[in-house]
Amino acid sequence: EVTGVTDGDCLIGPVTIDFMATDANLQGVSATLNGLPFAEGQTVEVEGDYTLIVTASDTCGNEISETVRFTLDNALPVISIKGVDDGQCTNEVVTVDFAATDDHLAGVSATLDDLPYAAGTPIADEGVYTLVVTALEECGRETTETLAFVIDLTAPEITVTGAEDGQTYPDGVTLDWGATDLNPTTTEAFLDGAAVSPPVIVDAPGDHTLEVSAVDCAENRADVTLTFTVGLQGPPPLLGDLTLVPDIVERGRPVDLDAAITNDGDQPVADIIVTFAVIPDDGGAPVAEIPLALSLGPHETGAVEETLSTRNLQPGLYRVELRASGAFFGEDYDLDLDQAAFEVLQVAAIPGLGTTGMLLLILLTAIAGFSVLRRSR
Repeated sequence: EVTGVTDGDCLIGPVTIDFMATDANLQGVSATLNGLPFAEGQTVEVEGDYTLIVTASDTCGNEISETVRFTLDNALPVISIKGVDDGQCTNEVVTVDFAATDDHLAGVSATLDDLPYAAGTPIADEGVYTLVVTALEECGRETTETLAFVIDLTAPEITVTGAEDGQTYPDGVTLDWGATDLNPTTTEAFLDGAAVSPPVIVDAPGDHTLEVSAVDCAENRADVTLTFTVGLQGPPPLLGDLTLVPDIVERGRPVDLDAAITNDGDQPVADIIVTFAVIPDDGGAPVAEIPLALSLGPHETGAVEETLSTRNLQPGLYRVELRASGAFFGEDYDLDLDQAAFEVLQVAAIPGLGTTGMLLLILLTAIAGFSVLRRSR
């Protein structure tokens, strides 16, 4: 009789083996373990496959043997998984290979989200997955390895509220933004190059650029950029000072138009169209319009000058209106800055003299004046 093990056992060591025999004329009992003498009550600790042979004999020369084969397996199977890591988030197709090592391995299998999974099968669909690999040894024990992973093929979706690309907002805006995605997302934003967090109030006049980016756990990235303008209500604060030299002129002689334009505000005003509009004093449409371009920085004064020919003007009173037009923070403006008047006189004619006679008279007058000047010296 053998106790401690039975034939075919797969055990976790150590194990102590006892054996005995009964007979009226028993002579002795002996045993070998894997061919080596083995004493009753010894303990077996080392993993391995064993064959125990117990032999009993009596004084009459009869002999009987009992053979017990057993295995000691102290270690559980070791599972290895390749192709994905626990907690991994990827935007690529996943192919998982798995295996197990054990001296007495019976088999290894896996499930993916509770469904059978064969090693090497590509996993391509988006989703959150749980892989369970189980290894079974011949002794009946098993070990499992569980890991979770994510396949995310879609970039986050960014939403910005408070402003739209290319729009102008006279009173400023309050910006807010966020990103939606199936998986955790990191969002960052920059307003005019400086990092910001939502919500943010933008009330400084001028052009502004908001850049928002979002990256999910699989490194899928989304970017949104919008440019908008915060404008001042009303036209730019332009001041004008117009001077005409001379303000009384004979027809055909020029009039110098000199204007100083001042930007009395804190924001630059670009592409100003400054116009000298010459209008008869009795009303009607301008008889001449002279446009000039000018740009001014904050609190800057610029000069514009032009010479007006009166050759085609009829004698009479005229006024010159100094105007400014353009666009300021997305809104068109047309301003009257200043005005001044001048008079065109008709050159007196001498009866009977034509054009040639008039020229000759002017020449003779000049010569006579020169002669008088010499005599006076």
